[in-house]
Amino acid sequence: MIAKAEPISHGANAMLYATKKEKSDIVKVHGMPADIAPEAMWQRMVTHQKFYEWKRNSRKEMTESCIRFELSPENENTKDFTFSDWAKLADDFIREFDKTWRPLKGKKNKGKSNAIANTQYVVTLHRDSKGGILHLHIDANRIDLKGDLIDTSFSRKRAAAAANKVTELRGWTQAKIRGEENKKTISQACQAVLRQMPEFSWNSYVNGLKDYGYEVYLVKSKDGKVCGYNVKKGNSQYKASQLGVGRAFMASKIETTWLRCHPEAVQSQNTPTKRIAHQRPTTEVSGISQAITPRQHIEMQQYHYMIDNKDLYLEIPVDINCLMENQLSTSTDESVATLKQMQHIAVLLFTGYLDAATSMAASSGGGGGGTESGWGRDKDEDEHEWAIRCAHMATQLCKPKRKRGFRR
Repeated sequence: MIAKAEPISHGANAMLYATKKEKSDIVKVHGMPADIAPEAMWQRMVTHQKFYEWKRNSRKEMTESCIRFELSPENENTKDFTFSDWAKLADDFIREFDKTWRPLKGKKNKGKSNAIANTQYVVTLHRDSKGGILHLHIDANRIDLKGDLIDTSFSRKRAAAAANKVTELRGWTQAKIRGEENKKTISQACQAVLRQMPEFSWNSYVNGLKDYGYEVYLVKSKDGKVCGYNVKKGNSQYKASQLGVGRAFMASKIETTWLRCHPEAVQSQNTPTKRIAHQRPTTEVSGISQAITPRQHIEMQQYHYMIDNKDLYLEIPVDINCLMENQLSTSTDESVATLKQMQHIAVLLFTGYLDAATSMAASSGGGGGGTESGWGRDKDEDEHEWAIRCAHMATQLCKPKRKRGFRR
């Protein structure tokens, strides 16, 4: 069983989603009348919070007023469950979750509680719209019945530990073991689909996995190229990098894996080509020119930089360039640089030009973080792992400078 927990500020919306969503049923209501309308349940919680507002420090506003849990057991373990069985599962989880609470070292935790079992909460049973997979939602009031604030420290780890304990007590397969089994099964399906394909195409690959009962979500760059994908099995979702041996089913390696499954196709594609050594025409983009140079089986991305009055002509594989762009696209919110600038900094780091990357980050307004001591590529690190690390470091370099306060 998998469990998630987090304190949230949008308690009203969460309660409406849990109780009013299509194909949802209320399993249990605690600390409130069970016969009231779903809309009134959250109002009861808010009224309770207002009543005990005097017990909290008025200088600290409680922004996260609700705790949301989600429990996802295996279908085979719950196929004959009644509403009473689901309610018992929720009770078991809450009991184990409360047991995992420990006061923070050096703190009194005065006025804080750890008892989810002693607060208002609603348990609802949801069914996925597509697969009909059953899972539980628990929405709990952050103020318990005594008026104390419930401590949410390490709530995610506590939820995982509670789920593992309930799984152990019920004799179910642990989530970690089940995850390894799922990865192995999906990898076998990926291999079988590649062997059945006369030529590689993403449409055929995705449709082939769908025939095995898996959902596939492709991640594409701005130019439409596939940079990665995830495969969903039941309530669990796995990245392509988690599948196969040596990450053979990653988007950047999958065509090579297909060739290994079809050795007859290698000979037809193994015609040598000469690389053109002279400089190719480039297109200026914000003072930085770039062009694509074809190579045998490896398409290269070329970059031309002018750093400290020096010309740098660099090139990296297109799939690596795409991978770093995909990594950076999710981390530009805290950056003072644009995605394009961060991409150039990551390229410089990937090719070993640390000083040039630092200089470019500084000129873009960055300075919130620096490279760690001994920065460089590890001996056992492949180029994909190195590219991801360079993208993360580019994000650090492009964070805004921190302002320091002064004491009087």
